[in-house]
Amino acid sequence: MKDLKENLTNPPMTMKQHIMIDIETLGDQSNSVITSIAAVPFKPNEEGFPAARFYQKVSIQSCLDLGLRVSGDTLVWWLNQDQKAVMEMLENARPLQQVMLELWAFIMQMSKPDVIVWCKGARFDFGLLRDAFKACSLEVPWKFWNERDLRTLLSLYPEVKKLDRSNNLAHSAHHDCLHQIKQLQSIAKELKKVGLEI
Repeated sequence: MKDLKENLTNPPMTMKQHIMIDIETLGDQSNSVITSIAAVPFKPNEEGFPAARFYQKVSIQSCLDLGLRVSGDTLVWWLNQDQKAVMEMLENARPLQQVMLELWAFIMQMSKPDVIVWCKGARFDFGLLRDAFKACSLEVPWKFWNERDLRTLLSLYPEVKKLDRSNNLAHSAHHDCLHQIKQLQSIAKELKKVGLEI
C-alpha cells in the first residue's frame, strides 16, 4: 500500500532518448533541397554525448530528381559563408533515398519507446525533413508530439547563446548539433536549480 501511494504521488519517470537534429539546405521553403543531416543522441541533464552519431551529406542532384527545389537567394547566401563549411557540405555526398533510409533506421533503433527530437527552429528542420521522408516514401520515425524546439528555450535563457563555439565550424550540421546540445544542457542546469527537468 505504501509503494502504491508513493507511485501515485511520485510516479516513476521513463528515461526517454533525446536526439538533436540539424540540417543544411539550399532553400528556406517547403520541399527545399537538403545538403546534409546530423542527428546526435544526448542526455539533457548530463554533459557530453555518446559516440553514436549520424552525419551524412546529400547529393543535390538526387534531391532535384525527387522534386525538391533550390532557392537562388539561399545559393547567394552560401557564397558568402566560410568556404570550409561549403566544401565540407559537398564532399562525399550520397543519394537522398539512402541517407533518409539510414536516418530512419538510426532514429528507430534509438526509440525507447518514444524518442524526443530537438532542433533549432521546429518549422524549418522538422518541416523539411518531413518533406524529404515523403519524397522517399518513408514514414517519419518519431511522433509529432515529441518534437521540441531549442529556439524557444534560448529565448528564455539568451545568455546561453554566448557559449564558446570556437572549435566548431559554423553551418556544419554536425558541429551545429554538438553546439546546440551544449546550449540545451546549459539551460537544463539552470532549470534544475528551480526543480525542473527537461
